[in-house]
Amino acid sequence: MKFRFIISKWGNFYFFIQNLSEWHFSCRKKYNALWQKELGSLSLEEKQTLKVFKKIRSKYKPAKTCFEQAFFSVKNPWQLLTTTLNPTEYQNIRKIFITFQNKFEKFYHKEYPLLEQWQKLLEKTANKKILNQKITKILDNLYKTKFTNKNITINVYLLPSTPDTTGGGANIDEKNISLEISRYPTKKNNHALAILWHETIHLIFEKQYFYPLISQKYGYLQKDKIFINEITAASLFPKGILGQELLKNKPGPLYFGKFHRQKGKFFRIMKSYITQKKNLDTHYIENILFIINK
Repeated sequence: MKFRFIISKWGNFYFFIQNLSEWHFSCRKKYNALWQKELGSLSLEEKQTLKVFKKIRSKYKPAKTCFEQAFFSVKNPWQLLTTTLNPTEYQNIRKIFITFQNKFEKFYHKEYPLLEQWQKLLEKTANKKILNQKITKILDNLYKTKFTNKNITINVYLLPSTPDTTGGGANIDEKNISLEISRYPTKKNNHALAILWHETIHLIFEKQYFYPLISQKYGYLQKDKIFINEITAASLFPKGILGQELLKNKPGPLYFGKFHRQKGKFFRIMKSYITQKKNLDTHYIENILFIINK
């Protein structure tokens, strides 16, 4: 398992606009507050164009759409979008990017050196063969996969952050993840590595066996599916069992949401499966459901 770190100007531009539009609950308002403090408040025209963006973007799936593909995975986003959006949507999206061009250029001029600093650091620290093989072997045992001896490279797109907030996503497509990291302290590199592994679990490990197991065996619990797979990944990384033991990260209040008080129980269950080298199974799912429903 290897990670390749990419700084995409188009990807950063898209992230900048979609986050400002707050079209989805996952958009980080803390980022927007910092950006507007540094760049100036939004003009009436900018506010109006963001409303247009929000309306258009909300019509599509939350992730892995033509937008992510266009701005992260191809060289010319407009060539792809002209074939996937209707003419009115296409013209409106282009107008939005033109409206924010000058403000983004100023923003990116400051962000790029910080992203480049992180890129160089992560290239040195994220691909330690022995550690990555150890992690992959444990995840293979848990998720019933066979990635340990495969030559897999995951692209990681580096994005803006604030000094006290970072995060990641497996929302681009089936091969790439993102990491919001620019202003996060480089001394917290191990936390960044743990986020990479958390998102890698979502990207490849949970899909073959574990996610289908939840859907097939507990189809009537669709509303809980996100809780189960997210709680499972968070029990491992970034501040779960493997994040603590292998990357020396301290347990924290994030990633379990309203189930934070139950994190000790989640950790004990996960620890037993790791120690016994067991696959995550229906018994595991039932134990997690018992805790969150209680």
